[in-house]
Amino acid sequence: MLERSEGACLTVTQAYNVFCKLSEQHSLGQLKRSMFKEMMRDLIRDRFDLALRHDVPDAENKHQQAWKGLKLVEAEVLKA
Repeated sequence: MLERSEGACLTVTQAYNVFCKLSEQHSLGQLKRSMFKEMMRDLIRDRFDLALRHDVPDAENKHQQAWKGLKLVEAEVLKA
């Protein structure tokens, strides 16, 4: 559900929200955000060779945690 995309940015919050929605749809238990972030940080580094950044500005120019150059691919399961 993830792919490299020049200029894209995937925040930890966006990724976690999608994960929670998928977990709910498949009746899986919740995972703490801190554990999710740690696992995703390692997974994305291994798979895409991208580090989690802490300096990505949001709409209000506040820094947030995100992966630059990565985007979420829309899946039919998320549209339900």
